[in-house]
Amino acid sequence: MVTLQRAISRVKNGKNGLVNMFKDIIRSCLEVLISSRTYHSLVRKTRRDISEIITEGRAVHLFCVRAHTGISGNECANELARRAALTKKTIADYDCFPLSYAKKVIRSESLKEW
Repeated sequence: MVTLQRAISRVKNGKNGLVNMFKDIIRSCLEVLISSRTYHSLVRKTRRDISEIITEGRAVHLFCVRAHTGISGNECANELARRAALTKKTIADYDCFPLSYAKKVIRSESLKEW
């Protein structure tokens, strides 16, 4: 979701009238975006940015690409992301996580100790 939000934000700040985005994780992101029960800050910001893009008369088309299926552009993007993750020596760009994840980790660790 972080990468989708960042990409949408770049589109919002740009001037292109039409942008086509191809992502290999877009299906789950789209489900979260269209769900009326999702209140996460990243989702809210992404929704707001998309609304502003549409209000300006521009368009963003989101396409789902199957991951790890040999699509050269997608494989190249995955390799660049992997290299950046292994070599980047800065703090995380986004380090928040849902409370449910924290509870799951705590529960799992406490069961290991027991």
